[in-house]
Amino acid sequence: MAALVYIFIILFGIAFSFGVYFALGFTVVEAMLGGAIAGILAVVVYERKLRHRAEGRLEKGIEELSSLLSTDAKAGQMLSKRMNKMADEKVAERLEVMEADFSVLGTVVRQVAEAVAQVEETQEKITQNTPIKKRNIVDENLKKLVSISDVKKALREKRVSFYAQPIVNLPQRNVVAYDLTCKMKKANEEIIDAKDFIPVSGNVAIVREIEQIGFKTAFEFNEKTKKPLLFYIPISKTSLSDNDMLNWIIAQLDKSREKAKNIIFNIDQEQWEAFNSIEKVKLASLVDKGANISISNVSSLRQNFAQLRDTGVTSILADAEVFIDSPQKYSDFEGGDVANYIHRYNIDLLVHNVKNEQQVLTLLEDGVKFIRGEHIAPPSLASEVIEF
Repeated sequence: MAALVYIFIILFGIAFSFGVYFALGFTVVEAMLGGAIAGILAVVVYERKLRHRAEGRLEKGIEELSSLLSTDAKAGQMLSKRMNKMADEKVAERLEVMEADFSVLGTVVRQVAEAVAQVEETQEKITQNTPIKKRNIVDENLKKLVSISDVKKALREKRVSFYAQPIVNLPQRNVVAYDLTCKMKKANEEIIDAKDFIPVSGNVAIVREIEQIGFKTAFEFNEKTKKPLLFYIPISKTSLSDNDMLNWIIAQLDKSREKAKNIIFNIDQEQWEAFNSIEKVKLASLVDKGANISISNVSSLRQNFAQLRDTGVTSILADAEVFIDSPQKYSDFEGGDVANYIHRYNIDLLVHNVKNEQQVLTLLEDGVKFIRGEHIAPPSLASEVIEF
């Protein structure tokens, strides 16, 4: 800007020289001298204005600095008074008391957790020793019967495996994660889902054995893969309530904190809401080791996402059909605003059960970044689809 002003001053000086030469009859030398003098006067006037403006800014800056210093001085006085008051209240002694209280609280929590585990183990032994004529799990939708003995036999014959379904990003559709789910191959080679054979009550030993297979699968692939992939793996109250299982999981996460952040424990919303304080503390111990949490099968997106984020939740799963066709069941926002709102809290909205390309396009327009479903890729044996 200053260069432009000086260019105009030079042009003014030249114009002045031509003016006095032709209009007043000055000689060439006199006209050039007059133009130079006019240019110098213009420069002097311009520099004077600049100086006055700079002085004004300097005075204003000094006033603001003085105000800030005054405010800092007042804040220092208040801080000094508070420090003196805290010193008078013997903060050091109070901190020692608080540390002792926290130590006692930690001991109590550990003892309660051990007591709960002992109760569950006792209940398991009683259940196993109680004669039962038939113990069947009935799938209400498919009306299939799978006995506990069949499940135990399938475990012995290694017919219980974990399948991986790719999760892709939009719009690129690159695989960024795998959702690991349990399936069982029956004697007739039929493949059935976890909900058709995993007992919902009792037989906690079977549930833990199945979930441990999933944990081993997730940890193994997480260790071997060279790509930055996430692994979603289900976890239930049954595994969290067992101290040996919990300590084993923590030990696996401790092997590599860098790799631990790739493990996302997937928890059904009903179980998440049913967790007691002890189970929440145990889940927090997994988050402290670097793992993350995902909430699945949500019935609503009207959640306290700030609180979820503080507990280690990094993603939440919603159904594609409900999200697109009946968004009012999930949220008071429009579909296009929900994903952006959730993302403000560093939580990803993962939409699953995507069945066709039109749903993909709608989700892309709504700002959804991660999807999975039969239309994208069906679940396959983890060892067959995960690349190293």
